[in-house]
Amino acid sequence: MKKHTKKICSVRGVAILTVMISIALMMVIVTDLSTKETLKYKIALNERDAMQAEALAQSALNFAQIILMIQEPLQNFLTNFAKMGVPLPSYTAWGLLPLTSDLIKDFASGGSLFDFSNKDLEKKNNENQTLFGSYKAPEGGYGGFRGSFKSDIVDEESKISIRRWAKLEDFPRRKLIFDQLLNILQKSENQSLFDGSLNDNNPFNAKSIIGNIYDYTSSEDLAINVDAPAASFGRDKIGDKRVNYANIPNNIKPKNGPFDSMAELRLVPGVSDAVYSVLSKHISVYSESEKINILSVSDDVLGSVFYLCAKDRDSGIFQRPGFEAELISKWNTKKKEGGLNISVEGVQSFLQENKITPDKESCTKSIDTKSKVFSVTAQATVGNVTKNLIMRLRSSGGVNTLYQFQGL
Repeated sequence: MKKHTKKICSVRGVAILTVMISIALMMVIVTDLSTKETLKYKIALNERDAMQAEALAQSALNFAQIILMIQEPLQNFLTNFAKMGVPLPSYTAWGLLPLTSDLIKDFASGGSLFDFSNKDLEKKNNENQTLFGSYKAPEGGYGGFRGSFKSDIVDEESKISIRRWAKLEDFPRRKLIFDQLLNILQKSENQSLFDGSLNDNNPFNAKSIIGNIYDYTSSEDLAINVDAPAASFGRDKIGDKRVNYANIPNNIKPKNGPFDSMAELRLVPGVSDAVYSVLSKHISVYSESEKINILSVSDDVLGSVFYLCAKDRDSGIFQRPGFEAELISKWNTKKKEGGLNISVEGVQSFLQENKITPDKESCTKSIDTKSKVFSVTAQATVGNVTKNLIMRLRSSGGVNTLYQFQGL
């Protein structure tokens, strides 16, 4: 009887254990299936949001193109305001208008142009929507889309152009561009690029790096003589320029043509990450003009404008440490207060007020108030997905010509 009872208990124990193992296996399978399906659902949501974000980013680029098309007819008015010293947040159309989806939504909701306080609509539109069922128009109609976008326009003519540097027929002009770049790299705040403190073992100094940039685009086989006088700068040669590429991997050679992108600057011997970070703020490889737009110039390049317009740029008070920063601060303060003539003549007068003799010829050749080539960066976010697009274009005569389109 005891043996029979033990046998029954043993069978029951095995049965219970089998049931528990089966339940555990089923729980694992169900959990795994649930996890996979949840993951697939989230992936589907992200893919949907990615498509919507890319469409919004494209809308941001289109919005920027519209702004650039109205920039040209408005520029004469903005230029006159700048000459009269009328204080404005910006003297460009894209600087005055916020290039964001809030502007579209505000127009659609009937709000005022610069009052973007309707946040409830944006919150509703950013809530996750189901993937299933018939399509429903967004609440709020046009402008009631999910997500948001913004675009930033960079005026390529607000920088120092090196696109046609090696092709310029004016040799003193080639020298002037060289001196500009040299002045930037030799500023006191950039001395760490060459004193060994960055531990990047850069064998090139400021002069040789700028010479290498010139040689990279030059069609000549010989390297430029960076110490040549202005009258023959670009014509005087010294040695084979390919020598500097001997220790560079991947068999990189001089292009003998203009840059296609700023990233290509990193192929030039001596242009380290640190040097690139400095130069990329000041130079443009896309600009068609050798003149800098004084209306859209940044503080980083404003010092170069003063440098170009100063007759005693390489001596005297202009070379005093910190003087350039003082000039920029005075310019911006006067601009904010009003009464500053922002033009070629205005820059010359400003320099005279600060005891600097202006070089009128150089200033006239170096400053303008018009721009045609722009870089536009668009960013759009829907849900947890963000898309970035970059476009470079020429906008002139009411026509936008696309040069480059890139997705990040």
